[in-house]
Amino acid sequence: MTTLSTRKLLTLTALAALVATSAAAQARPLFGGGARPTVRAFSFPSHSGQYGNATFFRAPPRTLVTHSGQYGNATFLGGVKPRTFASHNGQYGNAVFFTRSYTYRSHSGQSGNVTFFGAPPRSLPSHNGQYGGVTFLGGVQPYTYAGHSGQVGNVTYFGYRPAGTVPTPTVATPGIVPTSTVPVQTTSPAVVRTPFGAVSSAKCHYTVNGLICH
Repeated sequence: MTTLSTRKLLTLTALAALVATSAAAQARPLFGGGARPTVRAFSFPSHSGQYGNATFFRAPPRTLVTHSGQYGNATFLGGVKPRTFASHNGQYGNAVFFTRSYTYRSHSGQSGNVTFFGAPPRSLPSHNGQYGGVTFLGGVQPYTYAGHSGQVGNVTYFGYRPAGTVPTPTVATPGIVPTSTVPVQTTSPAVVRTPFGAVSSAKCHYTVNGLICH
C-alpha cells in the first residue's frame, strides 16, 4: 500500500469515527458540558395546560401533610428529614431542624440554652490559670502549630491541616445531650424521574425550550 493510499485510509477512518461520535452526541442530551451523568433528577408529571415545571435533584421532595385551615406549605429538598420540638401546652411557635442537633442538659433554674448543629461541640481542656475557653462547632477538627519556648501566640486552622501543624487537643464539651425532637410529618408529592435520567450539574432550569443545564 502506498503512502498516499495509507493517508486516504486513515482520513476515511477518522471521518467515520467523527460521524459516529457526532451521531451519538445528538442522540442524548448533554449536561454540564457533556460530563457523565451523576445526579438523579425528578419532576412533576406533565399535564394539560401546564405552563412550567420544577426539577428536584438527588432525591424526591417531601412536603408538609395538608391539614384543615392550611394556607401554605413547605417543601423539603434533597431527601432531608426535618425534625421539630414536640408540641406542648401553651406553645406559640416551634423550630424545624434539618440536621442533628444538641443542647446542654437542662438544670434547675435554667433560663436559656444553646443548640449546636451537625455534631456535639468540643472544647479545649481546662488548665491552670484558664479564664475562658473555646468551643469548636460542627465536629470540625482544629490544627495548630506545636508549642515552643517563648511562644507568644499561635494560629488555629479549621478543617485544613497545613504542613508543620498538629491536631489541637480537644475534649467533648461536658453536659451535652441530643435535643428532644420528633420527626416532622411529611408526605411525598407525585413526582417522576425526568426523561433525562441523571444529570451532571445542579445548575439546571426549565425554559420554553425545555430543561437547560449550564
